[in-house]
Amino acid sequence: MDNELNLEYQNIDYPVAVRLIEIRKRDCRPDFEGVRPRDMEIIVVESGSLTVEILGETIKVEKGQGFMIRLGTYRRISWEDENTAFYTLVFRPEFIMVQRSCSPMTKNYYTDLLSSPKQAYLLMADKTLRDEKSLNRVKVIIEANMSKKPGFELITKGNLALLWVSMLERYLEPKAKYTGENVPSRQVLRVLEVKSYLDENYPENLSLTDIAGKIHVSPNECCREFKRVLHLTPVDYLIRRRIFEAAKIIRKDPLSVDSVSELALNVGFNTISYFNRMFKRYMGFTPTDYAAGLKAGDDAVSENYRAMETALDDIKP
Repeated sequence: MDNELNLEYQNIDYPVAVRLIEIRKRDCRPDFEGVRPRDMEIIVVESGSLTVEILGETIKVEKGQGFMIRLGTYRRISWEDENTAFYTLVFRPEFIMVQRSCSPMTKNYYTDLLSSPKQAYLLMADKTLRDEKSLNRVKVIIEANMSKKPGFELITKGNLALLWVSMLERYLEPKAKYTGENVPSRQVLRVLEVKSYLDENYPENLSLTDIAGKIHVSPNECCREFKRVLHLTPVDYLIRRRIFEAAKIIRKDPLSVDSVSELALNVGFNTISYFNRMFKRYMGFTPTDYAAGLKAGDDAVSENYRAMETALDDIKP
């Protein structure tokens, strides 16, 4: 195969390699292309941005985002800014498997996933809870390998296994359709009631006790059920809802951000600094910069809004 990128690992018992590529420090052409026939690859952008051409698609990977590429998948990676820097994490998938190659577990969790046409690549954009968790695991692996802290091999293997589980959940577990014999459980219905309550009452000063009281369970039980069904806590969902509603207000009237404190109070935040911090975390800008971006026609502002809208829509059983 042309442009094969074969990596010789320093330790055959630890087929994992992490490196930082800083474009301005390298004498290289402005692209990075080929195929890794045996290795999975994860890229995390540290600064600047990358353009990935893969399977006829062109995908922009921004600072802080990650991109996973399946073994055997040809890709071309390019950049425009010489200050671009990114980490590459390359590993052999069999490193995380403990069963023999012909075992049912290997087939179900390894062979089937690698042969699935759905997952030749995966963009981790930090706009959904799942992507956020996946990116955090990748960053833990990178930090452990760069520092070589004691037990870094175990840290790496454990987090790679969790990343693999995330891909299994994404690609190999189709959601069941509701039928007359497959109706939502009582627990799911309670959680959906809480979610609807938060959607309608997000501006109010809500405590976890208030939320739990809506379905007549304890706060701890409410948290457990909500997280079990929707994979985040009621408070996490409430914060995301409030931030999205604040972004909607700014889009409707960018001048409304002249009073950030009033905007924060209108969507349920009592602390301005916390509101600013959460807004930047989920929208990529401070409220003031978000409004300025809207006025200037910044495409990134609109893209982040749509991504947040999609992320909220994806929070479902």
